This record gives sequence, C-alpha cells and structure tokens, in this order.
Amino acid sequence: MPEKKWVRVSTGGKITLPKAIRDQMDIIPGDDLLMEHLDDCSIVLRRNPKTWLSELFKPIREEVKARGITRTDIDRWCKEARRELASERLTREDCAQAPTDNG
Repeated sequence: MPEKKWVRVSTGGKITLPKAIRDQMDIIPGDDLLMEHLDDCSIVLRRNPKTWLSELFKPIREEVKARGITRTDIDRWCKEARRELASERLTREDCAQAPTDNG
C-alpha cells in the first residue's frame, strides 16, 4: 500500500516532500516532478520514469555524497580542467604555427 504523509503548504506555496518518501523514491534536489490536479481535493505528484542513465550514475552519486564532495567542488574542478585543456590547445596551436627551418 502506498505511503501517505501530511505536508503543510508554506506561505510561499511550497511543500516539503517527507524524507522517507524522498529516500524511498530516490528523489534528489533538482529532480523534476509532474504535478497533476485531479479534482477539488486531489493533487498527484509523478516522478519521471527512471532512465538507464540515472541508474548508471546512482553508485557515483552515492560515492560523491559519502566523500562529502559538493557541487561547488565539482564546478571548481571542471573550470580547472577547462583552463588546462585551453592552455594545452593554445600550446599545440602555437607549435603548429611556428615557422619551420626548411631553408
């Protein structure tokens, strides 16, 4: 039988999904849910069906969480990697454009 929990609507119109339900359904911040208004007293939230890619990355998400890695850490590492790649690309282009000594 589906789990039922009462939630309260905040002054801003927001609700908080209970942790037990988030954990059971593996809902993480940023996930999209479809809200459907059925009638005057019923609203249903539906989760997008899991894709194979979501399942593939689940162990990685768990490891990242266990290590305490934040989105800020990942963003910083990506920026550093982009700078390194750009620097390497510039070095290769400089070498390719250097005059040759084929006198």
